[in-house]
Amino acid sequence: MLLQLSDEYVATAFALAQSCTHKGMDDAQSERYCDLMATGMGCLESILRNFRLPDPRKECRIRLRLATLMFEETENDMEAEEMLSKGVSISERSRLTDLKFAMQHLLARVMFKTKPKAALKAIEKVQHEVEALGLVNWMYAFRFLSISLLIQRGGNADSTLLLRSLTALASLAEQYRHAGVHVTAALVEAIVHLRSKSEEALDLAQRALATARTYQLDPTMHTMPQIPVLLSILDLASSLRVCRPKETATKLDAMQKQLDPISKNRVWSSDGHVSIPLGPVSNSDIYHDTAGIFALVEDGTCVLSIRWMAQANIYALGFLLSGIVSLTKTTDHENAIKILQQAIKCTQMKSDTSLTPLSWIVSRDEELRNLELFIRLHLVFAYCATSRWALAAKSIQETHDILGRAGIGAEQATKSVLLYLQGVCKQGTGDLQGAMEDFGSPLLCAQAKDRGCTFDRDIQTLSTLNKVLILRSTQAQQHEAESLLNSIQAYCTAHDNKALGSAFHIIKATTPNSGMPIVKVKQQIQAALNSAQVVSNNQLLCIIMNTMTLLFFKDIVGQQALKCGNAGRTFANKVHDPLWKVVADAMYGDTLERCGELTKAGEVKADGEAAWVQVPQGVKDSLQRQGVDKSM
Repeated sequence: MLLQLSDEYVATAFALAQSCTHKGMDDAQSERYCDLMATGMGCLESILRNFRLPDPRKECRIRLRLATLMFEETENDMEAEEMLSKGVSISERSRLTDLKFAMQHLLARVMFKTKPKAALKAIEKVQHEVEALGLVNWMYAFRFLSISLLIQRGGNADSTLLLRSLTALASLAEQYRHAGVHVTAALVEAIVHLRSKSEEALDLAQRALATARTYQLDPTMHTMPQIPVLLSILDLASSLRVCRPKETATKLDAMQKQLDPISKNRVWSSDGHVSIPLGPVSNSDIYHDTAGIFALVEDGTCVLSIRWMAQANIYALGFLLSGIVSLTKTTDHENAIKILQQAIKCTQMKSDTSLTPLSWIVSRDEELRNLELFIRLHLVFAYCATSRWALAAKSIQETHDILGRAGIGAEQATKSVLLYLQGVCKQGTGDLQGAMEDFGSPLLCAQAKDRGCTFDRDIQTLSTLNKVLILRSTQAQQHEAESLLNSIQAYCTAHDNKALGSAFHIIKATTPNSGMPIVKVKQQIQAALNSAQVVSNNQLLCIIMNTMTLLFFKDIVGQQALKCGNAGRTFANKVHDPLWKVVADAMYGDTLERCGELTKAGEVKADGEAAWVQVPQGVKDSLQRQGVDKSM
């Protein structure tokens, strides 16, 4: 009776959490949830305290259930540890193998909250035990647990141990021909490499993905629809990291084909659990003996259950990656903005997570909030790329508001990007002093100790390039500008993303009063042009072609001058930047006049005059203070 009451109270609490989580619980609902959960747990405690249970299996299950609720719903870690330790002793005496290792599995997770090193050592000890007993399924379970906890902990030392654990897991899976385990290990390894700072990380990630691809036609994949989706997502992400437009277009199509049918796939659980098939087992009630770590599916196959992303999260991630691909095309920013806005809507969808702990729902919602935050940052980039400074500034403020309302402590990377984008908006509207204050923040200054390519360092390098351009507008700060530029030369030119190298080379080529030989200038511009063409970046090509017109074809008459000027104007029209359109139209119009094409020159210059109206007033004022004539 008490067991049944406990189940009913807990189920009612979970249902309440599901009904309230999207809009948040008020005080009364939160109190009711806590009362229901406390009553449900109290029923289990009463059984253990007041009844002598002759069946050790039943007692161990109750202990496992109660400890699970303590772990998920309370901070009573000490009580949970005591509950599990006693349960391990009982199950060991009674030879209840699955219950024993299930409790040790949970015990390690409980310990990890406060004693991560001790938890990892405990897992290592249990791994030796299950290996000695030849319990392959539990070898997998504890390997995956160790990998999960190492990922959560992070750190360079843990990365080495993590990769070693993944290699051991893959070898074990290959030995026992468990394709699902092997492909999952390969994909996790790819994720680890993509997050790594090492120079060979991308190549290692591609090798891991190649290993995963060898199982694409394996029958196991029909029971694991999440795996092909994750494979396509990681494959696309690896190409985006180095900005390879042709590759990303192909891989985007592949990802979208994988995403389209998932809503109709009955195997894909709405809460995102992945079931890795392991074969038949003798324990027909393994689900209850392991608290869901293992389960039996319809055909009697035992599966290892791993929590992953819910469908709503996957759709949002898919839209985000689609939006990023559109952003890299630089001629498809309107579509990118629409896609990113749709991605935000996906993060606000209500998922079916009935009868799951509140902690799981909160964790899922936190994932969605973080994903929404990341999407909004890319939306700001899209607005900046199309010179929509008011919308960009508004989106930055909305992002700050979301962080404040949700009580999220933004990570350093998020703070850096927001600050950088804020500086870009100020620079784009002519507030150079305000932009310099943002770009000069310690968050955006590279540290000498930094090594390898990281997201933070990329943002810091971009910030430095922006600072160089602003400092050059002041004659007295030319030396500081060139010193900053030289400090990032090695990083930019060696970066996997050729767009960064292209930006560096064109800024280097336009160093004022540098005394650089014309041959060196041409080499810098050629390097910038080659890199920009590799990544098909029209914004960079616009800057490069117009710079070539200014440096090499000013006051020149001839077909080469006309071709270069026309190319600069064409790219300026593609990027929808009014300031660059003014510059390109003015220079091309002058070239047309010198070549005697007065009618066409008038039309081109008229277009430039119309574009000048769209240039922010702050930029006009800044140019006027620097003595720059809009007619060039």
